[in-house]
Amino acid sequence: MRRHVFDMACTERFLIGGTHLHFPGFAHLARWSGGYRLVPEPRALEM
Repeated sequence: MRRHVFDMACTERFLIGGTHLHFPGFAHLARWSGGYRLVPEPRALEM
């Protein structure tokens, strides 16, 4: 089940947010080396 959800998050490029992630607290999940890796979302400078 987890692998299915991770595959879907990678394919659809879902934005993942959480207080446990480094500022600004958002990332995308990417396939990496037979597993998965969180790729931080760049901080937007405009407000």
